[in-house]
Amino acid sequence: MTHWARPLIGRSWTPEFNCWGLVREACRRRWGVELPVIAIADADANNVRALKSAARVSGMRPAGAEQPEDGDIVVMTNARELHCGMVTRANNRLGVLESTQAAGVMWTPWAQAVRGHQIELWRPFA
Repeated sequence: MTHWARPLIGRSWTPEFNCWGLVREACRRRWGVELPVIAIADADANNVRALKSAARVSGMRPAGAEQPEDGDIVVMTNARELHCGMVTRANNRLGVLESTQAAGVMWTPWAQAVRGHQIELWRPFA
């Protein structure tokens, strides 16, 4: 069986297929759910609120301090950036499926992906 995320890995980053564009595509492929289009330019408070609002109106709920689970959206912020990805378990390892301008779509081990960021988890459609 091929992992659902495999066809996305290696896809190029574009302004439309940024980190949120990847999360939108992952939710569409995995659950058939359309998340709203939002612009994510930087970590300003309006963009953070827009991303959280998009998750909320799509039926997701904040997971608080719970352990990350496969399928969670992880919102990562620091002083310079706002970034998000999809928590994905592959080969019994937890990681983040993410899209970056420098590398496109890749799977990054959890600790490496979230290092230096404050994180917030959003649990899918429960």
